[in-house]
Amino acid sequence: DAQSPLNPGSVIVEVNGNPLPKDQVRFSAIDPRTGQISFTATADKDGIVQVRVSIADNPGVDKPSNLGTCSWSYEVDTIGPVAPTLVAVDCTGDEVTTVTGVAEPGATVKLIRNGAFYTEVIADLTSGAYSFLNVPLVIGENTFLAIPVDVLGNVGTPSALGKTIRDKVPP
Repeated sequence: DAQSPLNPGSVIVEVNGNPLPKDQVRFSAIDPRTGQISFTATADKDGIVQVRVSIADNPGVDKPSNLGTCSWSYEVDTIGPVAPTLVAVDCTGDEVTTVTGVAEPGATVKLIRNGAFYTEVIADLTSGAYSFLNVPLVIGENTFLAIPVDVLGNVGTPSALGKTIRDKVPP
């Protein structure tokens, strides 16, 4: 009946070709005027998720009539990027240095200088190369870490610790 409100039992949700059990689909809203539904279905692993939602007129029978279908896909990514490489000049008398490396393309790379956040850059979208120019150095040992964060906000493993020594004493 077109005037009847849609009931959750009429909705079949498939994820990657497998029907989800009704207890794994939580309906947050069904608009009886438009038939628009809102629901939450959880994905159990990273990767491409293909979702298909069908509305059936006879839920509970082996082969209900399909009144409508909608399909879409999205990517689940909960894993942070791998550790970037980090290169810092070993020893310098300069007041500043350049820190370079390679990270996941498009990742934000946060530079930790002497244990504290200093700044961040976006790694090249193709190569993943990044550079921090004119990074100030203190006299003595300076340490650097690069921490990658992918476009979805997943924090990756930090780089190996880089060290630079600023020496004002001439050789």
